[in-house]
Amino acid sequence: MPTTTYSCRALIEAPAGDADVLVESWEVADDLGLTARSFTLQAAAAGQLQVGNDVEIETGYDANRLTVIRGRIATADQTVTPTAVRFAINGQDLGIASVLEAPITFLWEARPPSVLPRAHTIVREAAAQVGVTIGTLAFPDYPLYTSYVATQRSLSAIVQELLEPWNQFASVQHVPIVRDRVLSVLRVDWANPPSTGYTVPLARQGSHRLGQRAY
Repeated sequence: MPTTTYSCRALIEAPAGDADVLVESWEVADDLGLTARSFTLQAAAAGQLQVGNDVEIETGYDANRLTVIRGRIATADQTVTPTAVRFAINGQDLGIASVLEAPITFLWEARPPSVLPRAHTIVREAAAQVGVTIGTLAFPDYPLYTSYVATQRSLSAIVQELLEPWNQFASVQHVPIVRDRVLSVLRVDWANPPSTGYTVPLARQGSHRLGQRAY
């Protein structure tokens, strides 16, 4: 599969007092079909790069810095060779745990029956319960025909269920994404790209990645 590589210089802010951490390379990936960005760090020492800790990666210099990802470490693996010890640190966007794991129990009641709960209202109120901000919701704000009950369900499961009626055809898909604890739903129309855009067959879509080695 053809790939496109973007190169850049970047700065990773070291935690205060954590001078023993040496990050040798990093990669931030936006893979098609994944809800959140992911990152990988290769380091010569672990220091504060422990599971559950937060990481912020920025590109550029001084006032032109751009934050690539605010993430949380999910795994930290150590590899020992005869000549060195290396650490592989992996994680995802800071908000993904709230979207995928935090349980929600709530009733959106139709009362009176003529006043029905609406899809966007359910998503916004469910997100507020797990501390996630809502960005763009590019799917119809349709009324449900009855009350909506969520029992120990994740925000991701609720959103996917509400999107199901609008994802019946492969040519138009509504995709939830999480960026910096902001949940959005994007509408992807494969058959009708914008006039300023271009068409890439779905089978040739892979991922967008940013990466840097120590310099």
